[in-house]
Amino acid sequence: MPKSLLWSPADNRKLIHYWRTGMPISYIAQQFPDRTTNAVEQHGRKTLQLPPLKSHRKRACPLAWSRIEGSLRDHGPQTSAELAKRLHIAQRHVQEVLSLYQGIACRVVGVRMQARNRPLVWDIGVEEKEAA
Repeated sequence: MPKSLLWSPADNRKLIHYWRTGMPISYIAQQFPDRTTNAVEQHGRKTLQLPPLKSHRKRACPLAWSRIEGSLRDHGPQTSAELAKRLHIAQRHVQEVLSLYQGIACRVVGVRMQARNRPLVWDIGVEEKEAA
């Protein structure tokens, strides 16, 4: 087996982390660009003996996430209300999707002061750990 295709301990830890989040296998496989979706799934199930991925997410969630992610990339940080308005998606659904992907693919970057509330401002990416 070529050395580049071997799974390192760091790759295994990364796969276990993403597997435990319950994200779709297609998203998990994107975190391993040199591997196919099938290779990632087989390694998780057979080699690492991880449990089957739970499909508790709504089917529309990955589609909604791809639209939200695109809007955040194109227009920068936004509140869930701004995203909902721009994408013509119910704000509650936007909030559900953001909460599912929080810490995995998106993060809160601040709040916007408004008359009655302080909505969270979201952006793509995860919090970077500070170097010691």
